[in-house]
Amino acid sequence: MASKDIVVKKSDQAGGTPSAIEPDMRLAVIGRSLGSSVEGSANFEHVSGAGGGSDDLSGITSPSHELGEYVNSIESVLDSDSEEYRAGIHFKILETASSDVIDKDLIRDSDGNRLTLEELTLDWSVTPVLDGSFLNYSVSYTASGAVDPSKVVWYAMTVLDKNGRESTIGALSQVAIQDPDDVDVTEVKVLLTFAKKKYSSKYKLYRTEISYYEGAGLVTPTRTDLKLLVEISDVNQTSYEDDFSESLTETNPPDTNTSVLEPDSEDTCSVVYDYLDVVTNTPREYFSWQEVEAAHGVGSELANIARLYMANEFNGLDSIITVVPDGEAEGDYIAALSSLETENVNFVLMLYLGSETVSSIVNVLEKVYDHCQNLSDPVTGQMERKALLALPNNKNVSDVNTLVQAMQAKDDNGKSCYVVVPDGLGIAIDSWKDEDGTYQTDYTHNDSASVDITPLILAGALIAKYLAMNDLAMPMTEKSIAGFSFINNRMSFTQIKGLSNDGLCVIKNESLVPVCYRSINASFPASSIEDAEMNINTTEMYIKQDMRRRLTPLRGQKMTAAILMKAERIIKVALDYYVLRDLIEAYSPSTVVASQNETEVTRLDAYFEYKPMYPVNQIWVEFGYTFDVS
Repeated sequence: MASKDIVVKKSDQAGGTPSAIEPDMRLAVIGRSLGSSVEGSANFEHVSGAGGGSDDLSGITSPSHELGEYVNSIESVLDSDSEEYRAGIHFKILETASSDVIDKDLIRDSDGNRLTLEELTLDWSVTPVLDGSFLNYSVSYTASGAVDPSKVVWYAMTVLDKNGRESTIGALSQVAIQDPDDVDVTEVKVLLTFAKKKYSSKYKLYRTEISYYEGAGLVTPTRTDLKLLVEISDVNQTSYEDDFSESLTETNPPDTNTSVLEPDSEDTCSVVYDYLDVVTNTPREYFSWQEVEAAHGVGSELANIARLYMANEFNGLDSIITVVPDGEAEGDYIAALSSLETENVNFVLMLYLGSETVSSIVNVLEKVYDHCQNLSDPVTGQMERKALLALPNNKNVSDVNTLVQAMQAKDDNGKSCYVVVPDGLGIAIDSWKDEDGTYQTDYTHNDSASVDITPLILAGALIAKYLAMNDLAMPMTEKSIAGFSFINNRMSFTQIKGLSNDGLCVIKNESLVPVCYRSINASFPASSIEDAEMNINTTEMYIKQDMRRRLTPLRGQKMTAAILMKAERIIKVALDYYVLRDLIEAYSPSTVVASQNETEVTRLDAYFEYKPMYPVNQIWVEFGYTFDVS
């Protein structure tokens, strides 16, 4: 077959002859993402109320948070004093206009829909309360004297929260001192130590009267026996020395704990949160399905597609390029498609059909087709690629013929696409991971317009399996595809063959295993076998890319006989390499010719012919009878 449209236009490098491009063809998938995990923050003013306030986060802004991005969890809240409050411990998360508590690990409304930061409320009214600090103590004396252990005082401490609400007392501390009748009370000092309490604004220290022991002895005092000794306003203070010089007031500690763990009222706070950042219209390549899941979120469309295509237990694709549309309408998907124009992509799968009406679906898929055809133009495109097309489950044969005929009406007779049809016109996915990490089986998947696109996903899996073989010249005929099950009865052999003869790539039901009947693009039978067969046509795509790269260094050289001979040598070296790699069967050295174009005298023309690797698509056996058994 002659390859005549390898036009050298783009200068990728200068210098010597480059080595071959390894046959590394790429699949790009346009689909939906839940986003990658990113930390964000946003400021707000806390509003306190009786027993705790609530903060409506709607309308607050953050430099790193954009509309349409989803909050994954609230990590903490910082008040102006940099006190940290952990989500799920000190407040509950509500819908802004609802009393429904939101799942803190995966923030959703009462209907299970993901929420943005602007749709959340932090409610502080039902949070753990503060408790009084435990007191350690030591006693010292400025005069000698014996200690009478029956002579004691009792201490206890409460804590006030950020808004002045007081806790109940912590554990009582019993302190034995010398008899004040024998020793001047000013000669006795009790050093009390305690741990700093988070979320507090003040400590209150209570003590019994010195005379308490005389009437009660060692009996534990009640709350009303304790009187306020001192208020400690420095929350960083962790000790107090009682020298008995301060008079007690008649204030008793509270019998009810009214404290709440929350920031100061009207304090400027910052909520720190983890959100799912969605980067749109930006092609990115990944080399494992785990990378895709990390980038697009557990349970996302793209993460599941990557797992089906890349996991070893499925189809084993080495790499994948993903693009996320900036919305869910047709125009958003076409804009995402346009972002692939400068990328090294060979197969394009857009996970959107947008309608159940076949004519409308054809209009959408024609745009994908036109993108691939235009970029495959040998002069203006030079980005050889194919579109992957399919109809929803349970359409009829007439519908799929409508689709393939629309593509065959294109200038290249449908060569720029594969129209994939599952046996029985219905297919399901064996394993689909939900956002909570559980798996669905026998799953069918819809696009953003609620249209079944499971056969489209099968089309991508076909290419994933083909590229995973790492042998472009190997046909996909009779190769299995993992991760799918049939949902309808099998077609007859005649029906499958008829669809294939019409240019449809049929995935047949081979003992319940999806198997490619014949890997052809939509140009069959209007075009030649060489144009239609996947392995021959994709190898041709690779040869164009590789030959273009090898010949590029000749641009800018003098048009001499030596340069023409060098061009011929470059082409022969390349063809020898293709034969060695079993990408082509053979070539004729005598057909390799480089010459100066007679009309465009600055153009170097090169020509060669090669024999492709033809697939074994049919086996025909004839036999006769003989009576000679010797």
